[in-house]
Amino acid sequence: MSSSTEVFHFRRFELRQGRAAQKCGTDALLLGAWQPDSLPAPRRILDVGTGTGVLALMLAQRYQEAQIEAWELEAEAAAEAAENFAASPWSTRLRLRQTDFLNAVRTAEPARYDLILSNPPYYTETTLAPEASRALARHTLGGSLSPALLLRYAPRLLERGGALALITPAEQLEALRQQAVRSGLYLSEWVAVSSRPARPVRSLTLWRPIAELTSYQPCLCSELVLQEADGSPSAGYRRWTEAYLLG
Repeated sequence: MSSSTEVFHFRRFELRQGRAAQKCGTDALLLGAWQPDSLPAPRRILDVGTGTGVLALMLAQRYQEAQIEAWELEAEAAAEAAENFAASPWSTRLRLRQTDFLNAVRTAEPARYDLILSNPPYYTETTLAPEASRALARHTLGGSLSPALLLRYAPRLLERGGALALITPAEQLEALRQQAVRSGLYLSEWVAVSSRPARPVRSLTLWRPIAELTSYQPCLCSELVLQEADGSPSAGYRRWTEAYLLG
Protein backbone atom coordinates (compact mmCIF):
# COMPACT_ATOMS: atom_id res chain seq x y z
CA MET A 1 0.00 0.00 0.00
CA SER A 2 1.25 3.49 -0.83
CA SER A 3 2.19 5.73 2.09
CA SER A 4 0.75 9.20 2.61
CA THR A 5 4.00 10.74 1.39
CA GLU A 6 3.78 8.80 -1.88
CA VAL A 7 0.26 9.92 -2.82
CA PHE A 8 -1.05 13.47 -2.35
CA HIS A 9 -4.85 13.45 -2.53
CA PHE A 10 -6.50 16.51 -4.07
CA ARG A 11 -10.22 17.09 -4.56
CA ARG A 12 -10.22 16.09 -8.21
CA PHE A 13 -6.96 14.22 -8.79
CA GLU A 14 -4.20 12.27 -7.07
CA LEU A 15 -0.50 13.05 -7.23
CA ARG A 16 1.76 10.02 -7.01
CA GLN A 17 5.25 11.07 -5.94
CA GLY A 18 6.94 8.05 -4.41
CA ARG A 19 9.93 8.00 -6.78
CA ALA A 20 10.53 11.68 -7.46
CA ALA A 21 13.23 13.54 -5.52
CA GLN A 22 11.11 16.61 -4.76
CA LYS A 23 7.66 16.21 -3.21
CA CYS A 24 4.71 18.54 -3.58
CA GLY A 25 5.05 21.49 -1.21
CA THR A 26 3.43 24.78 -0.27
CA ASP A 27 5.27 26.78 -2.95
CA ALA A 28 3.81 24.66 -5.75
CA LEU A 29 0.33 24.80 -4.22
CA LEU A 30 0.45 28.59 -3.99
CA LEU A 31 1.65 29.08 -7.56
CA GLY A 32 -0.91 26.61 -8.87
CA ALA A 33 -3.75 28.24 -6.96
CA TRP A 34 -2.80 31.84 -7.82
CA GLN A 35 -5.19 33.60 -10.20
CA PRO A 36 -3.52 36.86 -11.31
CA ASP A 37 -6.05 39.67 -11.75
CA SER A 38 -4.74 40.79 -15.14
CA LEU A 39 -4.43 37.36 -16.74
CA PRO A 40 -7.16 36.27 -19.18
CA ALA A 41 -7.85 32.54 -19.46
CA PRO A 42 -4.82 31.11 -21.29
CA ARG A 43 -5.26 28.71 -24.18
CA ARG A 44 -1.72 27.30 -24.20
CA ILE A 45 0.21 26.80 -20.94
CA LEU A 46 3.77 25.63 -20.29
CA ASP A 47 4.86 24.29 -16.89
CA VAL A 48 8.68 24.32 -16.73
CA GLY A 49 10.24 21.87 -14.28
CA THR A 50 6.91 20.20 -13.59
CA GLY A 51 8.25 17.59 -11.14
CA THR A 52 5.41 15.11 -10.68
CA GLY A 53 2.99 17.44 -12.47
CA VAL A 54 1.11 19.27 -9.73
CA LEU A 55 1.10 22.72 -11.39
CA ALA A 56 0.00 21.33 -14.73
CA LEU A 57 -2.81 19.38 -13.08
CA MET A 58 -4.05 22.33 -11.01
CA LEU A 59 -4.17 24.55 -14.09
CA ALA A 60 -5.87 21.85 -16.13
CA GLN A 61 -8.57 21.77 -13.46
CA ARG A 62 -9.02 25.57 -13.52
CA TYR A 63 -8.72 26.27 -17.26
CA GLN A 64 -10.99 23.71 -18.85
CA GLU A 65 -10.17 24.74 -22.44
CA ALA A 66 -6.40 25.02 -22.10
CA GLN A 67 -3.82 22.75 -23.67
CA ILE A 68 -0.98 22.24 -21.19
CA GLU A 69 2.60 21.14 -21.86
CA ALA A 70 4.95 20.20 -19.01
CA TRP A 71 8.74 19.93 -19.21
CA GLU A 72 10.80 17.92 -16.73
CA LEU A 73 14.43 16.84 -16.95
CA GLU A 74 14.71 14.37 -14.05
CA ALA A 75 13.71 10.90 -15.29
CA GLU A 76 11.88 9.56 -12.22
CA ALA A 77 9.84 12.74 -11.78
CA ALA A 78 8.96 12.77 -15.49
CA ALA A 79 7.80 9.15 -15.30
CA GLU A 80 5.54 9.89 -12.34
CA ALA A 81 4.20 13.04 -13.99
CA ALA A 82 3.25 10.98 -17.04
CA GLU A 83 1.40 8.52 -14.80
CA ASN A 84 -0.36 11.33 -12.94
CA PHE A 85 -1.45 12.97 -16.18
CA ALA A 86 -2.77 9.70 -17.61
CA ALA A 87 -4.81 9.01 -14.46
CA SER A 88 -6.33 12.50 -14.29
CA PRO A 89 -9.66 13.66 -15.79
CA TRP A 90 -7.72 15.93 -18.17
CA SER A 91 -5.31 13.47 -19.77
CA THR A 92 -6.17 14.51 -23.33
CA ARG A 93 -5.12 18.10 -22.63
CA LEU A 94 -1.85 17.33 -20.85
CA ARG A 95 1.44 16.61 -22.61
CA LEU A 96 4.73 15.71 -20.92
CA ARG A 97 8.14 16.30 -22.45
CA GLN A 98 11.31 15.07 -20.77
CA THR A 99 13.75 17.79 -21.71
CA ASP A 100 16.22 20.38 -20.56
CA PHE A 101 14.78 23.92 -20.62
CA LEU A 102 17.61 25.48 -22.62
CA ASN A 103 17.67 22.70 -25.20
CA ALA A 104 13.93 23.04 -25.71
CA VAL A 105 14.10 26.83 -26.01
CA ARG A 106 16.86 26.65 -28.59
CA THR A 107 14.91 24.49 -31.03
CA ALA A 108 14.54 26.01 -34.49
CA GLU A 109 10.88 26.93 -34.08
CA PRO A 110 9.85 26.75 -30.42
CA ALA A 111 6.15 26.72 -29.60
CA ARG A 112 4.58 29.79 -28.01
CA TYR A 113 2.42 29.97 -24.91
CA ASP A 114 -0.06 32.36 -23.28
CA LEU A 115 1.22 31.45 -19.82
CA ILE A 116 4.53 29.99 -18.71
CA LEU A 117 4.89 29.13 -15.04
CA SER A 118 7.56 27.54 -12.91
CA ASN A 119 8.47 26.77 -9.31
CA PRO A 120 12.20 26.87 -10.09
CA PRO A 121 15.14 25.72 -7.96
CA TYR A 122 16.62 28.50 -5.87
CA TYR A 123 18.96 26.93 -3.31
CA THR A 124 22.69 27.55 -3.67
CA GLU A 125 25.87 25.50 -3.35
CA THR A 126 25.94 26.17 0.42
CA THR A 127 22.71 24.21 0.96
CA LEU A 128 23.31 21.29 -1.36
CA ALA A 129 21.14 18.21 -0.97
CA PRO A 130 23.14 14.98 -0.82
CA GLU A 131 21.30 13.06 -3.54
CA ALA A 132 22.05 14.11 -7.12
CA SER A 133 18.40 14.06 -8.21
CA ARG A 134 17.28 16.09 -5.20
CA ALA A 135 20.06 18.61 -5.86
CA LEU A 136 18.88 18.90 -9.46
CA ALA A 137 15.35 19.57 -8.28
CA ARG A 138 16.20 22.11 -5.58
CA HIS A 139 19.39 23.98 -6.52
CA THR A 140 20.56 26.68 -8.93
CA LEU A 141 23.83 25.31 -10.28
CA GLY A 142 25.75 26.07 -13.44
CA GLY A 143 23.37 26.07 -16.41
CA SER A 144 20.50 24.35 -14.59
CA LEU A 145 17.00 25.81 -14.35
CA SER A 146 16.86 28.99 -12.28
CA PRO A 147 14.62 32.07 -11.94
CA ALA A 148 17.18 34.20 -13.81
CA LEU A 149 17.39 31.68 -16.64
CA LEU A 150 13.60 31.63 -16.98
CA LEU A 151 13.43 35.43 -17.10
CA ARG A 152 16.16 35.50 -19.73
CA TYR A 153 14.72 32.94 -22.14
CA ALA A 154 10.97 32.77 -21.50
CA PRO A 155 10.25 35.81 -23.73
CA ARG A 156 11.20 33.66 -26.72
CA LEU A 157 8.28 31.37 -25.90
CA LEU A 158 5.55 33.89 -25.08
CA GLU A 159 2.62 34.65 -27.34
CA ARG A 160 1.64 38.28 -27.68
CA GLY A 161 -0.13 39.16 -24.44
CA GLY A 162 1.50 36.22 -22.68
CA ALA A 163 3.06 36.19 -19.22
CA LEU A 164 5.58 34.33 -17.04
CA ALA A 165 4.57 33.39 -13.48
CA LEU A 166 7.13 32.41 -10.81
CA ILE A 167 7.41 31.78 -7.09
CA THR A 168 10.77 32.67 -5.55
CA PRO A 169 12.26 33.72 -2.20
CA ALA A 170 11.24 37.27 -1.30
CA GLU A 171 14.85 38.44 -0.97
CA GLN A 172 15.51 37.65 -4.64
CA LEU A 173 12.91 40.06 -5.98
CA GLU A 174 15.15 43.07 -6.66
CA ALA A 175 17.76 40.96 -8.45
CA LEU A 176 15.02 39.37 -10.55
CA ARG A 177 13.63 42.79 -11.49
CA GLN A 178 17.08 43.77 -12.75
CA GLN A 179 17.33 40.57 -14.79
CA ALA A 180 13.82 41.12 -16.13
CA VAL A 181 14.67 44.59 -17.44
CA ARG A 182 17.66 43.13 -19.30
CA SER A 183 15.29 40.54 -20.80
CA GLY A 184 12.65 43.07 -21.80
CA LEU A 185 10.14 42.16 -19.10
CA TYR A 186 8.37 44.17 -16.42
CA LEU A 187 6.69 43.13 -13.17
CA SER A 188 2.94 43.16 -13.77
CA GLU A 189 1.72 41.58 -10.51
CA TRP A 190 3.32 40.73 -7.20
CA VAL A 191 1.98 38.85 -4.18
CA ALA A 192 4.11 39.04 -1.02
CA VAL A 193 3.61 35.68 0.73
CA SER A 194 4.20 35.68 4.50
CA SER A 195 3.93 33.15 7.28
CA ARG A 196 3.17 36.11 9.52
CA PRO A 197 2.06 39.65 8.54
CA ALA A 198 4.70 42.01 7.11
CA ARG A 199 7.41 39.33 6.93
CA PRO A 200 7.45 38.12 3.30
CA VAL A 201 9.16 34.79 2.70
CA ARG A 202 8.10 34.21 -0.93
CA SER A 203 7.18 36.34 -3.92
CA LEU A 204 4.58 35.32 -6.49
CA THR A 205 5.41 37.34 -9.60
CA LEU A 206 3.86 37.80 -13.04
CA TRP A 207 6.14 39.18 -15.77
CA ARG A 208 5.12 40.63 -19.16
CA PRO A 209 7.04 41.99 -22.18
CA ILE A 210 7.87 45.69 -21.96
CA ALA A 211 7.52 46.00 -25.74
CA GLU A 212 3.78 45.39 -25.49
CA LEU A 213 3.16 48.34 -23.18
CA THR A 214 1.18 51.19 -24.69
CA SER A 215 1.07 53.27 -21.50
CA TYR A 216 2.37 53.15 -17.95
CA GLN A 217 1.04 50.15 -16.04
CA PRO A 218 1.58 50.10 -12.27
CA CYS A 219 2.40 46.78 -10.65
CA LEU A 220 -0.59 45.22 -8.88
CA CYS A 221 0.62 44.39 -5.37
CA SER A 222 -1.04 42.33 -2.64
CA GLU A 223 -0.17 40.15 0.34
CA LEU A 224 -1.10 36.63 1.36
CA VAL A 225 -0.55 35.61 4.98
CA LEU A 226 -0.44 31.83 5.34
CA GLN A 227 -1.06 31.35 9.07
CA GLU A 228 -3.22 32.68 11.85
CA ALA A 229 -1.61 33.70 15.16
CA ASP A 230 -2.09 30.15 16.49
CA GLY A 231 -0.29 28.63 13.48
CA SER A 232 -3.43 27.29 11.78
CA PRO A 233 -4.01 27.96 8.04
CA SER A 234 -5.26 31.50 7.46
CA ALA A 235 -8.63 32.30 5.92
CA GLY A 236 -6.81 33.73 2.90
CA TYR A 237 -4.82 30.54 2.35
CA ARG A 238 -7.97 28.43 2.68
CA ARG A 239 -9.76 30.58 0.09
CA TRP A 240 -6.85 30.23 -2.33
CA THR A 241 -6.64 26.45 -2.08
CA GLU A 242 -10.22 25.35 -1.34
CA ALA A 243 -10.90 24.29 -4.93
CA TYR A 244 -7.94 21.89 -4.80
CA LEU A 245 -7.28 20.65 -1.27
CA LEU A 246 -9.44 18.29 0.72
CA GLY A 247 -11.06 19.86 3.79
